[in-house]
Amino acid sequence: MKRFLIVIYLGFGIWSLGFAPSALAVTHKWEVGQGTGLTTTEFVVKDARTGIDAIRLVIDASGNLGIGTTGPVAKLEVNQASAASSLKIADNGTTVQEIYDGGIIDLPYQSTAKAYMGGTSQTVSNSTWTKLPINTKSWDTQNEFDTTNNRFTATKAGYYLVLLKAYWDSIADQKICYHAVYKNGASEATQAYQGSGPALLQPVSVFLIKLAAGDYIEFYVFQNSGGDTHINGGSSYSDYTYMEIIKLM
Repeated sequence: MKRFLIVIYLGFGIWSLGFAPSALAVTHKWEVGQGTGLTTTEFVVKDARTGIDAIRLVIDASGNLGIGTTGPVAKLEVNQASAASSLKIADNGTTVQEIYDGGIIDLPYQSTAKAYMGGTSQTVSNSTWTKLPINTKSWDTQNEFDTTNNRFTATKAGYYLVLLKAYWDSIADQKICYHAVYKNGASEATQAYQGSGPALLQPVSVFLIKLAAGDYIEFYVFQNSGGDTHINGGSSYSDYTYMEIIKLM
């Protein structure tokens, strides 16, 4: 059975509490208290074991908490032990955020998805809004894109950057095609492109969309060339007709 010795240090307005794993090993201890190695206005936790003697945590008179620093300048300041290490935030043992030396931030589970139109070409009739059957996923970190109904449903509220690219087979001269994001079944944002001569067109549209948890978005196209045209799809067009989404904040 381990024994612990509590050692109380008294001084002029200064106090600390030392914990030793043995009644004989007083020099192997942690110290918790006010003024333990700093000023009388700070509360500290100190590793006072032999050969270490390092302050691990500080709360100053302003309420700033410092870990890895004895002079915190914010309500919470955490400093890396070395340039080779990183700061991690974990959820049930899994790292969900990591800050590397230099400020690079890794969010491995941030909401993001890419999917493309994996079937055959989609016919787009003249002057008719047509939903794109985007049905094959490249990635989907939170499983938010449904390939059955071709829609993305947000699990968390926030602002989402949405990119849509379509490979139009042909757009007549001076005629216009449109890309649109529909939110909960209604048009939320659109972008127009004009053809120059009957030729293929590969426009890229970028939108910033605000979504509440449970909101869903779908992708529609429109053209007024006077007849039917097509948007090319299939595995060979995975980088030509697709959408990408990432939650920014």
